[in-house]
Amino acid sequence: MTAIVGILNKRAAVIAADSALTVNHGETNSIYNDASKMFQLSDTNPVGVMLYNSVEFMGTPWDVIINMYRKSRGNKKYDTLKEYVNSFINFIQEEPMLKRVYDYSNYLLGEMHMYYKFVYDEVVDAAKAEVDEMDGPADDQTIDELLRKYLMTMFAQHVDTHREHGTCSQLEKFTLKDFRKCAADEITKLMELIKEDGLPDDMRSEWEEALYGFVRSQLFAHETGLVFVGFGETEIYPSLISIKVSGIVDGKLLYTFSEEDETHISNDCSATIMPFAQTDVMLTMMKGIAPSLFDKSCSKVEEITEMTRNRLVEQMKAEGVPATTVDKIQEIDLSDINSDYCEAMHGHIHEDFVEGLVDAVDSFNIENMANMAESLISITNLQRHITSSEETVGGPIDVAVITRADGFSWIKHKQWNKNN
Repeated sequence: MTAIVGILNKRAAVIAADSALTVNHGETNSIYNDASKMFQLSDTNPVGVMLYNSVEFMGTPWDVIINMYRKSRGNKKYDTLKEYVNSFINFIQEEPMLKRVYDYSNYLLGEMHMYYKFVYDEVVDAAKAEVDEMDGPADDQTIDELLRKYLMTMFAQHVDTHREHGTCSQLEKFTLKDFRKCAADEITKLMELIKEDGLPDDMRSEWEEALYGFVRSQLFAHETGLVFVGFGETEIYPSLISIKVSGIVDGKLLYTFSEEDETHISNDCSATIMPFAQTDVMLTMMKGIAPSLFDKSCSKVEEITEMTRNRLVEQMKAEGVPATTVDKIQEIDLSDINSDYCEAMHGHIHEDFVEGLVDAVDSFNIENMANMAESLISITNLQRHITSSEETVGGPIDVAVITRADGFSWIKHKQWNKNN
């Protein structure tokens, strides 16, 4: 796991990251504190990149890809940070040396298997619960019918889910026929697993349609967050752009931009703090309340307002209030009260905490920004050390500053990795 942060004002951008890397070994995890998550994207231009979630892309380490980009295209200058991002995306997808080593089959099979595992767990649990409610043991035919019923129900639900999250723009023209051709071997392997697990094995067509919808959607099973920070040639102030990259299907790189995780410093937005990955501790410091506690308070208000209405209705009935009046009370939509509370709390948090912090960052010099960035990672590390069984944030903290005049400069960097 990871904690990274970018702090930007009109003077500079400062980025910081921990060094913890979690490696999964079946049911256990190993944590190593030597991972590099921040990189200089160019030797001559003021641009850097941070990563989180995964240190590999389709079997190739990200540091290998980034260093290849820096040597191949690092000296090219672009007017905006967005153009640097587009250049990097194009490189990942088109670089011949990388295309020869990408593990396309394992990536696609991994995406499909993750979807299958989710469906399998849900369907088997639902069928088991229904069998448990029966008077006697269920025969094989009954179990098979239950599994088919819940599979079809889930597939139908997922059509709406995938539509809600949107289709990857890169696969807009990718048809079901294309998918069947592209993933024929992987689908066959998955169908063999389905048979071994005891699910109906004569539903290949239904599985193909469900898997096709998932692969085309923006619900990536495996993804890496890439956070680009710096200046384009025509940009006076720094910017930050975040994308999530999954893999390559049918020769097309699957990725999404997040407008919420993008910022461009200007007169209207003179400073910002942008945490990524494990953000809970940093957001607690920034907003004065833990995100989980805020969500809990909103749900509790909803619960209390409903409880209050129920008690009011009971009292009205006991007092003999006409049924028509009681019915009107019961029909009142309480959602406005709940949303008004949450909106008011958001306003209070923003006005009393976030704005003051951002105003401070606006006036910070580079040293103060660097100290703040390192401290935000440190307090996340401390919280994990105290409260978690696994310290998923830890190790040396890397800190770098990016300015228009001096480019990318390391402030703190793991000694063995100074050339990256």
